[in-house]
Amino acid sequence: MDATDIVLRVLGAFFTFAGYVATRAILTSLLVDRAIAAIGATAPPRGQTSRAIWLLCVSNVVLLGGAALLLGLKLASYLFAASVVLQSVYFFIAAPRYFDRTDAPDAKGRSRSTNAFIIYTLATGFILWAHSRDALADAGEVPVPAIALVSGVLALHTGYVLRSVWQILSPSSPSEPAGPDV
Repeated sequence: MDATDIVLRVLGAFFTFAGYVATRAILTSLLVDRAIAAIGATAPPRGQTSRAIWLLCVSNVVLLGGAALLLGLKLASYLFAASVVLQSVYFFIAAPRYFDRTDAPDAKGRSRSTNAFIIYTLATGFILWAHSRDALADAGEVPVPAIALVSGVLALHTGYVLRSVWQILSPSSPSEPAGPDV
């Protein structure tokens, strides 16, 4: 295991954790937005809901990319590149043209998001460089138990996210509590 492999594994662990934390934060924010709308007897803001769904998708791509990188898979480079593209679309097209029109972003929060995007893009460049140097492996070169374990955890996480979004966005009867255990 050389320095490049160690850096790749650390990046994988970091972005797996970051994707998980971001997913939880977005689910919590979505739940709070829905609760505030219910308290005010108003319709939930469509722009905020759309933004949350977009960010949930991107956060899960980050998590998947991190997990693939943790395993040392070439798939990670594709997931990281896809995430950079999705984040670019968000920052340069979707946010200014759609999401920010109805709900202007907090300047401090947007600055932090932009900085995180820059760091993520630099990490992606490193991962793509490592891929070009054959530092990442095909799925057949990684032990099956490792892939099975990570795949199982990712499947559970995906099920949790889908269930949570379903619970948050679906109307519930008055006798049932709304929202997941976020």
